[in-house]
Amino acid sequence: MIVLLASLMLVTSTLSHAAKVPDTLPLKKIVVDSSTNHILDTRYRRMPLPVKIEAPYHAQLRERVQRTADLSDKDEMQTIVTLNAWVSAQWKHDGRNVPPLSMNACQILDQTATGVRYNCEAFARVLNDVMIAHGIVSRVIQLRTAEQAYGGPGQGHIATEAWSNTLKKWIFLDPQMNGMVLRNNEPQNVSEISTAISEGRRAELRFLCSGITAEKYEEFLTKHMGYLITLIKSGTHDALLTLSLNAKDQFLTFQGLPASGTEFTTNRGDLYHPVNETSMSFFYDQLISFDSVMRQYDVRTKEDYVRAMPQFAAVPKFKIGLENTMPWFDHYEVSIDGKHWANAKGAEIHWTLHEGRNSIQVRSVNSRQVAGPPTTMYITYGDDGASRVMPGASH
Repeated sequence: MIVLLASLMLVTSTLSHAAKVPDTLPLKKIVVDSSTNHILDTRYRRMPLPVKIEAPYHAQLRERVQRTADLSDKDEMQTIVTLNAWVSAQWKHDGRNVPPLSMNACQILDQTATGVRYNCEAFARVLNDVMIAHGIVSRVIQLRTAEQAYGGPGQGHIATEAWSNTLKKWIFLDPQMNGMVLRNNEPQNVSEISTAISEGRRAELRFLCSGITAEKYEEFLTKHMGYLITLIKSGTHDALLTLSLNAKDQFLTFQGLPASGTEFTTNRGDLYHPVNETSMSFFYDQLISFDSVMRQYDVRTKEDYVRAMPQFAAVPKFKIGLENTMPWFDHYEVSIDGKHWANAKGAEIHWTLHEGRNSIQVRSVNSRQVAGPPTTMYITYGDDGASRVMPGASH
């Protein structure tokens, strides 16, 4: 009797095991076809940016610009070019007159309106604040010659770099000269300019400026491509983060004077980190443990597991957590399957994939309603026999 019951139990278990792992059920896979989603670079936090850009000071700067500069219907690059030209036209350069650090852009403009002239530093500081007031991430930069330590006056030049969401990179702007440098009609940053010069590709660059010839401007900038410096927050103090370009030696003086708080790097990424990016972290609505799968489907071999996989394979219902590196962040926007951008509620998105190709784009928007570059993913959901359309293919 005991032997008979054991035999019946074995048969029942075998039938039950076979019923749970039919060979004909298709396996639906979740496959990421392409993605720009990646871990965020947080080095932007060292930039000495204002916490908010909706203060009366920034509103006043915007109002001053808009008295004489039309920014309506301009795209990002047109806005940047217009602001650079506007600052350049506000006064004539005086290389010996440096505005006190206590003066802000509005105060500098008040003085120049009475006929006072300032040096390149004033142009850079005003453009930097004007850019920031319009929601464009910007920084003041210093260019120094290789002989800057004891070379006498004229070994440095101060300008700005602004982050382009369209190009996804920093671009060089020289408000003293209304200057930019292009390669294949694309604005370049200092790193790109110095690399082209050092590699003998100077002919690929086009130097744009006002007041002097392009040849003189090229000669001027090339001379100052020894070091690139920008201000950062470093612990409890500010520091001058210095990147060696065409010069190699570290230094402790500038034109024979003390160069305090200088920090050096050979990693261009320390200065050329991205900003305004958005990342996605995917969390499944339903979690299934490995142990429960082994027990529920009576899995004893690898083949058993593979046959049972259609029964327990992940179902693509997600809660997506969002993070950003956007100064003055206001909200996230999302576009599913190429539809119009819609505001996300908070920092989470709930998304369920349909069979076939799916797409999701997310981006961050700041308080001036400037949107950062989108992060994009294309994901196919379905069985192996389903057709997969890759991004950009006709369908």
